[in-house]
Amino acid sequence: MASVVGSDRLHQRRQVFLEAVPAEARSKPISLRAATLAHGTKRGLQDLRMVSGPYWREWYRAQHDSLWTTRTGDGFEAYATSVLTAFHPDFVNPEPAGSLGDRKCDGLADGGTTFYACYGSRQQPGSTEAAIVSKITSDFEGAVEKWSSIEEWRFVTNARTGPDVAALIINLQAEHGEGTERPIRVRLWKGEHLWNEVISQLSQADLDNIYPGAPGVAHVELADLLPLIEVLNDAFVPIDDADVIREVPPNKMDFNQLSEARRIEMNSGRRLATRIDAWYESLADPDVADQHGARFQSIYREHAANHSDPDEIMEALYESLAGSGFRRNTLLANSVYAVTAYFFDSCHIFETPSAEA
Repeated sequence: MASVVGSDRLHQRRQVFLEAVPAEARSKPISLRAATLAHGTKRGLQDLRMVSGPYWREWYRAQHDSLWTTRTGDGFEAYATSVLTAFHPDFVNPEPAGSLGDRKCDGLADGGTTFYACYGSRQQPGSTEAAIVSKITSDFEGAVEKWSSIEEWRFVTNARTGPDVAALIINLQAEHGEGTERPIRVRLWKGEHLWNEVISQLSQADLDNIYPGAPGVAHVELADLLPLIEVLNDAFVPIDDADVIREVPPNKMDFNQLSEARRIEMNSGRRLATRIDAWYESLADPDVADQHGARFQSIYREHAANHSDPDEIMEALYESLAGSGFRRNTLLANSVYAVTAYFFDSCHIFETPSAEA
């Protein structure tokens, strides 16, 4: 009798998904969950197009934006160095040497003619520009004094820059413009500049080295998913029969304010949902899927109690499945996205919006 009940649950779950999808979409070879989320929302259709794109540029851009805004000090310089090393064949970041330090140089390229100075800082609201103005002035003057080969000087920063910084850059450009004694092109580089001028020009192989764990399902097989699913066997959580079969609202990702990167990861994972469905259907115990869902929901609640940011909760869920270093293995990362998306769409994790939301 239990087998019949479990089979009915899987059938009902599939019917709920199908009924929410327009007839023309049902024949397309995408998972039911992906189709459901695409139905009725322009954002969902855009996300699905991202999944079919060849280079995952949107995901890489989201990773860049996250690192750009959160890194400070040496961490920010290390991030900029990793990007610039991939872009410039001859990029060098001189290591500080005794009392000489790095001679106001955080990187040089193009035969020593292009210089970089990096400054990562998360300024507090209401703070003045005095610190960054002082940093630009000292770095530029020190570089001009110590390096005779400079033709272009780029100040790379994630700090807020206002009118004082703009005025300083304009003055330096005027003082070192064409026809002056020491002509140098002076440039202020923010996140957009680094993305447009450098990162967007990199090969996918370089992007994968800088931002490991990019979504993509070409090489993921069911065997890669099973060890992650079986992690959910670690503890038994009772199932609420009234709560296991619910429609996936098409605006659930919007409602939970997931970032662009998490949306792309979820939509990548959805393309493997049918494999997970088939595996659960093959089991002798038809209740295993709901037991795992209840376990995943329990893990979600633990993380939700400790984090308020949706992306932090999602990352914690990923790490509960595969450990903190999972992104270094792209195959493992994509398996994690698939399993998490499966239970996200089964309404076991994250908040479900009401019909009026």
